[in-house]
Amino acid sequence: MHWHKPNWIKTSLILIALNLSLLAQKTELKFRNLGLKDGLSQGTVQSIVQDKKGFIWIATEDGLNRYDGNRFSVFKHDPDDLNSLASNDLWVIFVDPKNCLWIGTYQQGLDKFDPSTGKFRHFTSDLKDSSRISSNTIRALAADNKGNLWVGTRDGGLNKINLNNNKVTRISESIIDEKIRAILIDDNNCLWLGTHKGLVYFNPDENSVKHFTHTPANKFSISNNNIRSICNGDKNTLWIATQNGLNHFDPESEKFNRYDVESGLSSNDLRSVVMMKGKIWVVTTRDGLNE
Repeated sequence: MHWHKPNWIKTSLILIALNLSLLAQKTELKFRNLGLKDGLSQGTVQSIVQDKKGFIWIATEDGLNRYDGNRFSVFKHDPDDLNSLASNDLWVIFVDPKNCLWIGTYQQGLDKFDPSTGKFRHFTSDLKDSSRISSNTIRALAADNKGNLWVGTRDGGLNKINLNNNKVTRISESIIDEKIRAILIDDNNCLWLGTHKGLVYFNPDENSVKHFTHTPANKFSISNNNIRSICNGDKNTLWIATQNGLNHFDPESEKFNRYDVESGLSSNDLRSVVMMKGKIWVVTTRDGLNE
């Protein structure tokens, strides 16, 4: 069965821009739309980051874009060039501490781009070779402060890549076998993973895992197991956006406080949650942005 990717990023970007325009009433900010007419390779933006030199990198469903403030440079797959982008259909991008760009693709693996050489290095899956990544569809990327990149996949669990030597380590599926959509790394270099089976806490040093799932009879359990986004809150807490509501989680008490339409959200079907200037911003699937 062919699996279709969700097409919601356009909406979320528009909504964020709408919110900023409201702020602009006070600060008199001005906004300019950048699209195909300006050189953007494709209109569905899946991920966006800024590197240490100030360039904006934009992942779309048809190529990687670099914006320097004036113009776009587009990087695409060239079947005649082994050092080109592995695929034009991209899902997530991440800038590591060495200013290298990591690009997660749909079904074509993970790429590492070194701006100093202009070349892409490819990391692909081979189920018979444990020294390679476990899946070719990459959903989430995050780096700890020990020099590791953590790679969450759609159908192959979790991987770790040493940023110094590019060595790949698969995390055993007996420990983590979920479809990973979000990764948050805390101050102790432990991972909080948003999966389709709930929230997973993973301590790499102890190789230990703890699962937090929805329990209908427990009002302090997570509201839904399908997690879309995680961000840090105040006092070491987490905010978690799910398919059915927002959760505020206290790891110390292991209790989730739930927020839904009855609490004032415009929808329970959430896509993203971020903390900005002490406020929580929640992007829904179809019903706007909540503050």
